[in-house]
Amino acid sequence: MSVEIYLLHWLQSGALTLGLGGLVAAVTRWASWIGVLGAVLVFLVAPRRAEALRRAAFYGLVAGVLSLLLAHSLAGAFVRPRPPLVGGALVQPLLPLPSTSSFPSRTAAFLFGLAGGLFAGGEDAAMLALLWGLMAAVAEMAAGLAFPTDVIGGAILGLSAAWAVLVARGIFERPLSWLLRYGGWTTSSQRHRPDR
Repeated sequence: MSVEIYLLHWLQSGALTLGLGGLVAAVTRWASWIGVLGAVLVFLVAPRRAEALRRAAFYGLVAGVLSLLLAHSLAGAFVRPRPPLVGGALVQPLLPLPSTSSFPSRTAAFLFGLAGGLFAGGEDAAMLALLWGLMAAVAEMAAGLAFPTDVIGGAILGLSAAWAVLVARGIFERPLSWLLRYGGWTTSSQRHRPDR
């Protein structure tokens, strides 16, 4: 047995002993959807004067989607069974096992991409997204759906996607500026400065 299996066993046993099995399963199941909903709500309901926050939410969503697409592509190249299929009685699934490879963690890729995109916008909301991503990663491991290296790989992929979005954000500026003007989410006195 690998060290990762014993770590997952320890996480899962601790969660179940504390009566957190239901919470672990719920966080694992809904983490990505809550991340999407949070970013969309920030984009839609932030005050007009908070254009930087709205832009950060947009870049977070773009980075999250890009990292999710990359994670799905990589999962086809790396076939790794889910922990309960390898760990025997040491790790039990708290949710139905997906039939896809466990590497990389799609949840970690998306949520860390989202958080990285928010950091690219220079927003404090990125810290909340990062904490949510960390909590979801621990929950996914405790639920028996991912190895620690799956989560680390997903996090690296997500942060790399966020970096790529930051480097290439000039590509998105024209459609984003149009969207902000069309939606009435900006004022004529506010202009996005490219050096931000």
